[in-house]
Amino acid sequence: MHLREIDLGGWARAAAVALLCGFAAAVFASRFAIPVSTVVAVGIGAGVLVTVLVVVAWATIGGYATQRALREWVRGGPEPVAVPARRRVRWLAHFIDRTSWFAWLSAVLAVLFLAPAVSQLAGASDWQDVVLALFPGVLWAGIAVHVFAVERRHLPRARALYEEELRTATWQDVRLP
Repeated sequence: MHLREIDLGGWARAAAVALLCGFAAAVFASRFAIPVSTVVAVGIGAGVLVTVLVVVAWATIGGYATQRALREWVRGGPEPVAVPARRRVRWLAHFIDRTSWFAWLSAVLAVLFLAPAVSQLAGASDWQDVVLALFPGVLWAGIAVHVFAVERRHLPRARALYEEELRTATWQDVRLP
């Protein structure tokens, strides 16, 4: 995978994840008696680490262009003929599995994290305690909303494409490595 194949949207998503993780790490580190320069370094380091992990995750499925082509295919776009059938089958299986259970998991985690955060909002906590309590709950709530509102509506098409791929693929296309 080449970094230049990542478009503006991909870099924006990676930067947003990096900023969120960097912000959370900086707020968490600021709770301790650490110099400001160290807090900033921790935030930047966490952001860079998460960006690298996102790019590596894209590389494991064949690159950002492959991931984007597969995502557009499930959303009604053209079949990604440049993507091997084996990769399409595995990506579809992962999408179906993740979309089926991940929405409910993220909703439950959002409730579990937001419940104590709301009680801290009502109390007289300092802003760092409130941010640390709200951050994971808001993050999980955002993930749940995205999966329920965006990804789950494509689940029937993904299942149909998966079944079609399994019917037309050869054994070498679908066997595990």
